[in-house]
Amino acid sequence: MKNVISGLIILFMSILESNAQSTKLDEKNGFNVFVLGSSLKEVKAVASLQKLKDNSDKNYIYYGVKNLDKYKLIDNNLSSIQLVFVKDRLLEINLYLSYFKTAKDKFVSTELAQKISNEYGSWHERELSAVDRSSGLSMKFDITGNNVTLIRYVFIHTFDNNTFGSYGDRYCFISNQVYREAEKQKGNGL
Repeated sequence: MKNVISGLIILFMSILESNAQSTKLDEKNGFNVFVLGSSLKEVKAVASLQKLKDNSDKNYIYYGVKNLDKYKLIDNNLSSIQLVFVKDRLLEINLYLSYFKTAKDKFVSTELAQKISNEYGSWHERELSAVDRSSGLSMKFDITGNNVTLIRYVFIHTFDNNTFGSYGDRYCFISNQVYREAEKQKGNGL
């Protein structure tokens, strides 16, 4: 009986810790100066943006962030930051790490993913679709809070004819609320 109670206490404590870390992700609600759910005007007030032309879906508007040297993901340089707006609200913040050139970079990226996990909670592996696989995606993971989901995309790249996983190529912060509202407005077609 004593072991059962001890086990339940440990389970309860781990659930509380997991929820506390997801809550931390919700409290942050974005990356750096970019706050999920903000209007385009609010984001333009804090960052220099450039509209991107590749809009496959007219409901979504894409912007690239200029002056990347101002932004780092835990001391890691970024090759690109792309913002996705829907109905004038910031839905996604996509952070692209610089392309990896050596096998050592793989370990740096794994360390980055661990630091993020220490801050926000455990990564959970997601199932890949056929579209994911065809785009070179080898794995994806998420940390999900009530308001924010953070997705880590892992791609395969080939360097000098040797293939290895370049972990942590892209991190994507998504507003769950803005996403739900956009999906609700689309309707189900019935």
